[in-house]
Amino acid sequence: MVKENSFSLILIRHGRTAWNTERRYLGRTDLPLTEEGMRELKDKWPSPPQCRYLYASPARRCLQTAAIIFPERELTVVNDLREIDFGYFEGKTAQEMSDDPIYSDWLSSGGLAPIADGEPLDFFIERCANSFRRVMKQLANKPPEREANPATDFLAAFVVHGGTIMALMSKFANPPRSYFSTRLDCGEALICHWDGQHLIDTGIK
Repeated sequence: MVKENSFSLILIRHGRTAWNTERRYLGRTDLPLTEEGMRELKDKWPSPPQCRYLYASPARRCLQTAAIIFPERELTVVNDLREIDFGYFEGKTAQEMSDDPIYSDWLSSGGLAPIADGEPLDFFIERCANSFRRVMKQLANKPPEREANPATDFLAAFVVHGGTIMALMSKFANPPRSYFSTRLDCGEALICHWDGQHLIDTGIK
């Protein structure tokens, strides 16, 4: 039985786009899913997870993913759960920038230095965290209508970006984890328990 502000959530990374396949940095660019990406989602999610509330980034790749996985679920768009702005790196591959000193300096920082013409990582994390807190506050007053299995029944699902999930886990995970320690492939999901303050990772789907 869910009590107080405690409930299960599922964080789903969007399906594959052309730039994901080509391993290009993809942030603000609003690309659609590829045909292959759509097929992968349909194969991986033959039936939708049970959830009462569905949230998504405004990016087309997330909205398409949500429509494929949850074809009959009403959707709430959360603008501040969009991906980080990769600025100078946007649309480029690591190989294309292998001799670029701007990229080399960023890699030398462990990916923590500001991205040229992009969004600072700490700002991105706080943007996502503040938006997520607002949704959690709303959900705290909306308990499940029935007894739920925390492994398969979720109060809410979020269809967002790999970076967004990394940001949320770096801010809220218990035990704590670093930003780059959470990695999901396109279409994968992280199942979590929200205890009112923290996200507890209970598995990847």
